[in-house]
Amino acid sequence: MEIEHLRTRLEVYLHIVWATYGRQPLIDAKIERLVHNTIHQQAKASGCEVIATGGLADHVHVLVKVPSTVSVAELTKRIKGGSSRAQSLDAPENPLRWQRSYSATSLHRSLVPRVKHYVQTQQERHAACTLWDELEVTGER
Repeated sequence: MEIEHLRTRLEVYLHIVWATYGRQPLIDAKIERLVHNTIHQQAKASGCEVIATGGLADHVHVLVKVPSTVSVAELTKRIKGGSSRAQSLDAPENPLRWQRSYSATSLHRSLVPRVKHYVQTQQERHAACTLWDELEVTGER
């Protein structure tokens, strides 16, 4: 008798957004590269796949595919903490602090291409005021 092996299939896509402490415009081009590289490294170390990153001087967007073994809170803590630490080590005179809160929204895979484009075009969208309100919430009040 042949035993059929069942495999669990799980696709979890998250859009995560958070802001700098006090919404201060702390993220210039150099810091942006460091922050986004660190986000990719920290997510990969957690077993996640970053699909896109974007943002402005005062906030960051991340679109990520998350395995079932990773909690949203732990992933967000890791990528926020890792990027803040990396900046502080790179330029102690110019530390990067994040607000405590964040917003995470789960997505159906059919929305991933649209949200990816949205995340990658943050600069243009903010300049043209063509924002998706539900994806701009950073969790702050």
